[in-house]
Amino acid sequence: MGKALSTVRNPLRNFNIEERAHKAISRDKPIAAPKFAADVAEYERVLKEHPEIVEETLKKHETLDKHLKNVFVTSSDPQPMINSDPKGDRPLPESRGIVEDYELGFKESAQVPIGKASLRTVMRFIGMHQNNPRHNTAEKIATEYDLDVDKVSKILKYVRAFEVYIPDNKTKATFAGPSLPRTTRKKIPRPQLPEGKKDTAT
Repeated sequence: MGKALSTVRNPLRNFNIEERAHKAISRDKPIAAPKFAADVAEYERVLKEHPEIVEETLKKHETLDKHLKNVFVTSSDPQPMINSDPKGDRPLPESRGIVEDYELGFKESAQVPIGKASLRTVMRFIGMHQNNPRHNTAEKIATEYDLDVDKVSKILKYVRAFEVYIPDNKTKATFAGPSLPRTTRKKIPRPQLPEGKKDTAT
């Protein structure tokens, strides 16, 4: 049914369309769209109370018109960047294998700013301090690595590197528990009953 209606409606809609289009274009002033009643009332109120505003909007400013005529905008297509490298500045990874883990768990920065230290550097001077705390003091480490003395002293106080202890005798392990001795249970011998009597204790 819709196709039948469209076959009838489309020729009627397109009848004499060129002449009607030329007639609409050749009008001196186009017909404005109808306005809402509230807009019309507001326009009349402004026209009565402030007629100078309406006159100012209808006035043609020669200075602004002159400035607009002096403004020119020119555009041009940017030149294509010819790259000799077919892979580009940031090529895609060529290896599809599994990426190995980094030594310290994450990729280290190649450049470390002054006043900062990488994790490898921190672990190095923590180990130096643990091995010889009298020689490798916080002041000496801060001077050597250009760090803040207060931050270095806090790092040396609260951070420790892991230590590995290998026993001399690998066949027998020593107990590394608490330093306090354990309580021992003392066996008290139970008195024996004479023959012929039964034990009624529960």
